[in-house]
Amino acid sequence: MFRWYKDAALCYAYLGDVNTTDDLAKSRWFTRGWTLQELLAPRDVEFYSSSWNLLGSKISLKNTVSAITGIEAEILESRSLVEVTIAKKMVRSDSFRIAMLPS
Repeated sequence: MFRWYKDAALCYAYLGDVNTTDDLAKSRWFTRGWTLQELLAPRDVEFYSSSWNLLGSKISLKNTVSAITGIEAEILESRSLVEVTIAKKMVRSDSFRIAMLPS
């Protein structure tokens, strides 16, 4: 699946539980197991609100998305994960897995 997303020019993220960018951190989308590859693999991701209004892209919202996910803004901008050190990948992967545990 990662390769499928990586080959996409653009992915859309419909956030049915979000009305504005102020609500972004509350979205369930950021707690889903698929979110990590949907966020990192494609060149760009556009986020849409519950009323299908464009909230922004992963690049324009990189600081907000970084704060929500713990993924560094530079990684969100990068097209190549090769440049990211193994240590950073493991830390991010581990923290993301913890975020996925049911409460």
